[in-house]
Amino acid sequence: MLLNDILGGSSLSSRLGGQIRSTLGLAYSVYSSFGFSADYGIFFIFAQTKTESVDSVLSEVKKQLSDLVQGDSLTQEELEEHRSSFLNSLYSSLEPLKDYVSQEARFAFLGYPKNYLQKFRKEIKKVKLSDLKKVAKNYIKSEDLKILVLGPDSLKLPKAWKEIHAD
Repeated sequence: MLLNDILGGSSLSSRLGGQIRSTLGLAYSVYSSFGFSADYGIFFIFAQTKTESVDSVLSEVKKQLSDLVQGDSLTQEELEEHRSSFLNSLYSSLEPLKDYVSQEARFAFLGYPKNYLQKFRKEIKKVKLSDLKKVAKNYIKSEDLKILVLGPDSLKLPKAWKEIHAD
């Protein structure tokens, strides 16, 4: 969750948002997200860009993923900033009280342990930089990427797609 937040889960303060949207101006919207269950998980990156920017966006996504896998660019400061932001947004998402009760009921229905949210917060606080590096290396694999491009010229295979799969 924290690695996703760093990559693209926290909008403009994320690597994707900061670089692709703010610095390069290549997309109006760009983010990463994930979903998981006990049996499987899905991780995706979304970017809304103009046709002529598709290659540039895909190349930058590849670079950002590669940087995470290499691990050298991840810093303790970045971890602390995103951990704080993540926990603050988690706390605020549980207000008012009815939202907290609703979330607790959902966790109970799904079979999560009692006090899951409290345990979850404690575990997030324990995450180390080495944990993020290990997760990136173990789960971000360029050979497993699936790329979907939608738009008027989407049948043309983007150059960046070929580059991603040439590794």
